[in-house]
Amino acid sequence: MFDLFGPESGPLSDMKVLDADSHLYETRALWAEHAPASEHDRCLRIVDDERGYSWLTVGDTRIEVLGVHDANDVAQPGRFRTRLAKGLPPGIPYDAMPANFWDPTARGRGRRGGAWAPASGCPRAAEQGSPLPT
Repeated sequence: MFDLFGPESGPLSDMKVLDADSHLYETRALWAEHAPASEHDRCLRIVDDERGYSWLTVGDTRIEVLGVHDANDVAQPGRFRTRLAKGLPPGIPYDAMPANFWDPTARGRGRRGGAWAPASGCPRAAEQGSPLPT
């Protein structure tokens, strides 16, 4: 939590904000797990292409390429897109992401106080370093 208005801003100065948007990554089977078996062919899926990039798909239609990004490395998304454009495999395969990127229980076990980095839920680098393999 952080002080939204600063220490000297009047009657709302003691207001606190808690970001509850967890930014968890989806597991490959997320949508099918929660749909009737008769609807599985209509569910969103995560499917790898021939280079190892994971794509969000519906049927045979690719919607968006999915990358694993560490919020502590702001240049990583650019490197990801550059590798994609150059025909290189992803630097970090989708299934190689740490458990705390997709499992709320693992995320809770990994928290050691302090703030969470936006868009990943990983403890900030100053606290414990990057959770991604190098």
